[in-house]
Amino acid sequence: MKKLRILILALFFVSAAYSGFYFWRLNARTDETVPEIRFDSETIEVSVNDGEEAWLRGVTATDGRDGDITDSVMVEGMSRFTEKGRRIITYAAIDSDGHVSKASRELVYTDYESPRFRISQPLRFSQRETADLLRGVSVEDCLDGDIAYRVKASVTGSAGSGSVRTYEVIYSVSNSAGDVATIPATVRLYDDLAAEYVNVNLNQYIVYLKTGDRLDPMEYLKSFSLDGEEYEFGQVVNPLAPPEDQVTLYASQVRVRSDVNTAEPGVYTITYTLHTGLYSGAADLIVVVEE
Repeated sequence: MKKLRILILALFFVSAAYSGFYFWRLNARTDETVPEIRFDSETIEVSVNDGEEAWLRGVTATDGRDGDITDSVMVEGMSRFTEKGRRIITYAAIDSDGHVSKASRELVYTDYESPRFRISQPLRFSQRETADLLRGVSVEDCLDGDIAYRVKASVTGSAGSGSVRTYEVIYSVSNSAGDVATIPATVRLYDDLAAEYVNVNLNQYIVYLKTGDRLDPMEYLKSFSLDGEEYEFGQVVNPLAPPEDQVTLYASQVRVRSDVNTAEPGVYTITYTLHTGLYSGAADLIVVVEE
């Protein structure tokens, strides 16, 4: 009996010793360190056309057990703009035991531009149409590309009656970084006859300039339309009619009203108006002056 008790005690101590050694070895193999991410500078400058390879420039990562693990670093995400053209980029690194570390720094775009509107046609409609305020309006963004689907139009006022009614509209759009661009515009709704009889056509309906740029409003005057047909200025509209019934319109007959000041950043409007008898047609050129 005494021998059996001694044997049991001996087995107990051997088992305890083995268990202790096992857990010691297990702990010795467990990596308690976490990766450390370092930057060669706290701000990185990149182009809007650069990708992740450029975003990772100057980033390294090390781990107490694995050593250099820079190859594991990835871009986890980017914030919206903290101010125009600046955002926070966050990186993550992972070691062989699955420990993850994160670090952030500022990313600055060297060539960023706010979203730019494009207007492909005059903002005028016949009263028999349903006025689609977004028709002909698109937006190109240097980060997101075509973001026309994000454009919103808000009517802020209206005026006029009879053959033409005008609506003051604010177009707005934001890109994925949170930069918001807006432009004011005038939308004209003509009665059917006035809409078809005379119109002014421009070669652009919105233009972006830098402060101090030269602007000649007549450079944007393209042509006119009568009864739905387009003509160049100085062209005889009805050459087969007797001379007294022939119609010829000239660019000098177009009245130009402008509030543009290229010395000051802002959004301005040039209005071109052409009168022919009882009817008149108008078109706007929106001028965006940037710093």
